Amino acid sequence: MSGLVLFVGAVASILLSPGPTNTLLSASGALVGFNRSAHLILMELSGYGISIGMWMFCVRPVVDDMPQLGLAVRFGLICYLLVLSRHLWRTRITPTERGAIISGARIFFTTLLNPKALIFAFAVFPALGGVSQTILYGATFAATAVPISIGWILFGASVGRYMSDRLQKLLPRFTAVILAGFACGMTLAVISRSMMILPSIEGLATRSPQLSAPPN
Repeated sequence: MSGLVLFVGAVASILLSPGPTNTLLSASGALVGFNRSAHLILMELSGYGISIGMWMFCVRPVVDDMPQLGLAVRFGLICYLLVLSRHLWRTRITPTERGAIISGARIFFTTLLNPKALIFAFAVFPALGGVSQTILYGATFAATAVPISIGWILFGASVGRYMSDRLQKLLPRFTAVILAGFACGMTLAVISRSMMILPSIEGLATRSPQLSAPPN
């Protein structure tokens, strides 16, 4: 039971921190309110579920031999965030298109590539021994994530009530700047991480011929 409590605390602390998905949830709340943004929570859960599942069951067993996989996912998210930022920057809000600016697909793909899923898969979720334990921890994750996502949407909705029409029209650009900032921060992290990984890969490559060479 104590392990499950620690799990909930770790999940909550990570999901409460600002990130690309939370930024989009808050922006949607500010633009169209809570009721029209609530369905995005299901898309967020779907993105996290698929991403964490892939990392845990497909990649985690072999990740020690393939450290570049984490870099590839981060690079993919950087590219996606930059494309999304560019699109949001060029978006012009009209009353009929407010709900389409932060779509379910954008929430899903942003969450699917979110590096937080890496942290959940490798540092938060324990080794799951069977279907019952997988269901227990999966349901606990969802039960923790839903109220936090609701909070981010309500935060955006509360801010949106006090924004003038002019500021609301500029909100996509504010969101674009924040997402671009996340992309820049991740780029620096990827460069730093790659400088640590590349020497180990080169060392492994130089040792491989020696390991495969037959003894004299």
